[in-house]
Amino acid sequence: MHLAVKKIKVTDTITHLTELINAVQRGERFLITKSDLPVAQLIPVDPPVSSRGVEAVEEITQLRSKLQGRVSREEIRRFREEGHY
Repeated sequence: MHLAVKKIKVTDTITHLTELINAVQRGERFLITKSDLPVAQLIPVDPPVSSRGVEAVEEITQLRSKLQGRVSREEIRRFREEGHY
C-alpha cells in the first residue's frame, strides 16, 4: 500500500515541520523541492500500524486461498515467524 507523494518547498518544510512530522507519522510521504527540483524525501520509517494490519490480513487471505482455506496452526505460526504479521 503506497500513498501518493506530495511535493513541498524547502521553505514550507521549515515553516510547517511539526505538521509534516505528524502527517508522516500517519503514513504520508513528501518530496521536498528547492527551485522546483527534488532534493529530499520525508517518509515514515515504518508503515503505519493500521497499514501493517491490512497488509497482514491480505497476505493471510492470499495464503488461505492457495491452501483452499486449510491452514494449520503450525502454518500460521511459521507464517508469523517469517515476518508476515
